[in-house]
Amino acid sequence: MNKTTYYSTMLLAIFVLILAGCAPAAPQTASEAGLQMSVDVMPDPPAVGEGMLMVTLADSSGTPINDATLNVQGDMTHAGMVPVIRDVEGGAEEGVYSVPFEWTMGGDWIVTVLAVMSDGTEVEQTFDLSVASDGEMAMEHDDHGESAEGDGHDGHNAEEDGHDSHGEDGEGHHEDAEGHEGHGEDGDGHDKEMAMEMDAELVAAVGALDVKSLHDIDVSVNDGETIEAEFVGTVDQFMMSLSSITWSEMYNDDIEALNATLTSLKEALDAGDLEAAKPLTSEAHEMAHTLVEMVIEMGDGHDH
Repeated sequence: MNKTTYYSTMLLAIFVLILAGCAPAAPQTASEAGLQMSVDVMPDPPAVGEGMLMVTLADSSGTPINDATLNVQGDMTHAGMVPVIRDVEGGAEEGVYSVPFEWTMGGDWIVTVLAVMSDGTEVEQTFDLSVASDGEMAMEHDDHGESAEGDGHDGHNAEEDGHDSHGEDGEGHHEDAEGHEGHGEDGDGHDKEMAMEMDAELVAAVGALDVKSLHDIDVSVNDGETIEAEFVGTVDQFMMSLSSITWSEMYNDDIEALNATLTSLKEALDAGDLEAAKPLTSEAHEMAHTLVEMVIEMGDGHDH
């Protein structure tokens, strides 16, 4: 080997080593990193339209991790679909990150969650989910309706049999009442489906609230003892988001209390009154988290 070839080979080897050293390390799985990651969906099972992913992140001992940055990507198992991508930066409560998510089509999905820890560690996990299409949901509704109506007609037929076979009006009316109960069950089922759809919409709307903005104000005011000029606008925007949501009556008292606290907070921030703002930021932050958790828990209870 002549000197030119030798030096060329050495330079090539060094170049390859430099490239290998600069290449980013592939993310670890949660188990490889000694972490725990899980994903829950709302509504459950998921259906086409707006929904919510609840990503839970904890260390090996089960201690919640609240300050990770998440990138969530949903892909269908067949080619040709545009992926759904959502990003969340910290702001978790008890290690649970609320991620508003839209299922654009029914079928099998692969959801990939990339979590970046505060120390830069990257953890990636995939989850397989099956999403019901609009047609499948409609067929389920029709099946329930036909079954209940069928019971009702059977009741009316039984009434006629009662008159013809026994001549006893009481028995026929008894059977007829059972038929009407069938219609009642159909109505109850429809009402339940409507309530579940409303719950899912409310969960998605609440999950989209920027609770992290209140968290950031809380940290700045109480830890940094600083009031930034944009805080008043941030609180005002949060209040506008609250008012844009169609709330169930059961949440009226909570919304009224939260709005009252936010109004007082906005006044304190506008006046630059740090001491008055400190307890109000903490209270508003906590109330917002509690409200979100309450809505999600209620929606999950109705789904099951």
